[in-house]
Amino acid sequence: MIETSVLLGEGASLRFPSLGGRTPAIPVFGRNGLDRPYRGGDREEITMTDETPTVIRNDEQDRYDLHVGDVAAGFAAFRRDDEGRLVFDHTEVDKAFGGRGLGKALAADALADVARRGETVVPECPFIVKFLRENEVPGLKIEWRDEDAADAAAPAEPSA
Repeated sequence: MIETSVLLGEGASLRFPSLGGRTPAIPVFGRNGLDRPYRGGDREEITMTDETPTVIRNDEQDRYDLHVGDVAAGFAAFRRDDEGRLVFDHTEVDKAFGGRGLGKALAADALADVARRGETVVPECPFIVKFLRENEVPGLKIEWRDEDAADAAAPAEPSA
């Protein structure tokens, strides 16, 4: 029997019979359940986890922290301006967690929390600006910087 294995991190691997030279799809579970199949290869590595990402507001460090299980995976930093608005100026997800949509999850959860609190956001971080241009956050008050206001108000280009 020919076997194919996929590394799962921490020295663990998953073995399964080969299907005529094709690698079967391995489900990769994400934030909202089954996201997409993963088709392994000889040198590919994935980390499978059933731990849901969590976003927690950290007022001591003026940021929203992203955790996957007990591991810090990223953050969205903000500062309060003279009017008490939250100026989001930097978002970062650790490269080890890249490609999983965690940046979008972080932005969505952080901005939804800001909306629930009735606070106003001034987006400066390019990632947050892009997220807000492409996604609606119900109840969120946004004050765009002059250069971002024109772009945000412009109609989207038709997709090809």
